[in-house]
Amino acid sequence: MAAGEKTPLTRDVELGGGGKAAVRTRLRIDNACCEAEATLAKKTLHAIAGVDKVSVNVVGRIAYATHRPHLVGAQALADALNEHNLGASVAAAPEAADNVEEPVDYKELAFVAALLLGLALGYVIPSLLVVVAVGGAVPLARDAVRGAWLQKRLDVNALMLCAVLGALALKDTGEAATVGAVAAFARFAEAECLRRVRNALADASASEGAQVRATKGDGTVVDADSLIVGDVVIVRAGERVPCDGVVVSGKAAIDESALTGEPLPVHKAKGESVSGGTVATNGFVKIKVSATRAEDAAAELRRL
Repeated sequence: MAAGEKTPLTRDVELGGGGKAAVRTRLRIDNACCEAEATLAKKTLHAIAGVDKVSVNVVGRIAYATHRPHLVGAQALADALNEHNLGASVAAAPEAADNVEEPVDYKELAFVAALLLGLALGYVIPSLLVVVAVGGAVPLARDAVRGAWLQKRLDVNALMLCAVLGALALKDTGEAATVGAVAAFARFAEAECLRRVRNALADASASEGAQVRATKGDGTVVDADSLIVGDVVIVRAGERVPCDGVVVSGKAAIDESALTGEPLPVHKAKGESVSGGTVATNGFVKIKVSATRAEDAAAELRRL
C-alpha cells in the first residue's frame, strides 16, 4: 500500500485468487447491545456454509464476515442475522451512518428516574415500593429470558430477577424495589457509556474522506494527507491536530475526549506527544509529525 493511502473500511477485500476468492464484508448490527447478541451473531454466521471467519464489535455494532461469495452473498448473511431480529444490514457506506451522533435514550432515562423517585417516595407511600419492584423486574425478566435463549445459560439478569421475586415472596418490598431500581440504573449507565464511546469513535472518524488542512512550520497550508514523518506543523486554538506528533515548542490544552474519553483538556508542552484527531482548545504549539495521517491513532479507530 502506498504511503498515505488509507485502508478501505467498507470495500470487500479479496483474500485469495480466482473467481472463488474470499471477501470480507462489513455488516451493521443495530440491535447488538451486549455480548449475548454478539454470541448469537457469531453462531449464526459460523453455521452458514461458505463463511470462514467472523468477528463482532459490540461497541461499534459491527460484524466482519470473511466468506465465499459464490457460496453465500453478503445480503444472505444479513438476512440470516435478521431471522433473529438483530437489525442487520450490509454496511455499504458506513461512514455516513457511523458519523451520525447517537442521541440519549430519554425514554429509558425517564423510566430509570421514575423508578428511583418511586423508591425514594416508597418509604412514605409503601404501596409505591411494589410498583417499583414490578417495574424493575419486567426488563430483568426480558433480558434474562433473552440471555437464556441466546447463550443457553443464566446470566446476572436472572440472578437479580430471582432476588426481586424472592424479596417480594418474603414481603420485603423495600429490598425488592431497591434491587429493581438499582438494576435499571446499572443497565442505563452501561448503555450510556457505550453510547458515548460510539459517539467518540464517530467523532474521531468524522474527518475520514474529507480534506483536512494543516499549516506547516513555514506557514504553508497543505493537505494533511501529504504530511510525512518529520514535518513540523502549527496548531492554534480551535484547530484539529492533523496527525500524531511530538510538541517541539509552545504550550496548549488538547481535548482528547474523542480518543480517550477524558472530559477535561490535557495540557501539552515541549517533548510531549499529541494524537491526530484531537483538538487544541487554547494555546499554540508546533508539532513534529511522528506518524502519517493514514497510520495515526485516529486512523486505527476509523478502521474499527
